Amino acid sequence: MPMPSLTPKVIIFPGIDGCRELRESAAAKLGKRFEVRIMALPEDPCLDFPAMAQHFMERLPEGPLILAGESFSGPLVALIAERCPDRVKGIAFVASFPKLAIPRMAGTLLDLIPLRAIPFGLVTWLMMGGSKDGDVARQMRQCLNLLPDRLVKHRAKLALQIDVRETIKRLRQPVLVIHGKRDRLLPHWYAGRFRDLRPDANVVLIDGYHMILETNPDQVAEALGIFADNLPSHHGHSRFP
Repeated sequence: MPMPSLTPKVIIFPGIDGCRELRESAAAKLGKRFEVRIMALPEDPCLDFPAMAQHFMERLPEGPLILAGESFSGPLVALIAERCPDRVKGIAFVASFPKLAIPRMAGTLLDLIPLRAIPFGLVTWLMMGGSKDGDVARQMRQCLNLLPDRLVKHRAKLALQIDVRETIKRLRQPVLVIHGKRDRLLPHWYAGRFRDLRPDANVVLIDGYHMILETNPDQVAEALGIFADNLPSHHGHSRFP
């Protein structure tokens, strides 16, 4: 019987749009080093973060795994990793947060904002520094055009409510934080919030904006490669005794 591979598989959980297609180019870069799978977020507007975590726990492949949570999905991978310590050997938070520094009452304003009325130029300024050209921008526009407003607003409200600070403190796995130095949506000091919770976290700041996974895939792949090389062996010890 062949021995299972000890190289971790990288499972990418996308940002708030939830689209696989937007991450395929980045997955191709990572695929030079890892076996990669991109998970699409469920489109059920009734699911909260714990329910989504349960949804994915039932669909994870065999380990060892590195879960990479982009932006909205950072809290999601923290919840999954805590519940699946045997399969999940590392967690990467990519342009993400443990708790948003935005009042929850902001969620009430979402119901008043017609998302289709937000200029795409403003979206790209926040997410990619202003470029509306190129494959990433075109793919992002296509993904956003297909998303129902109700689903986007539901996910945005979940992001405002979730707080995984205590979960991150409890995680037994090594943690990697990858963040853009020029992130306008989630400023780079969010990376420091992870370090406050996990002083042993590996923090990598990349010269890019919020969508660093899509716009800086080579640097993200390099950071994940170094992280994977320094993970405890498949049969090694976890962070805590």
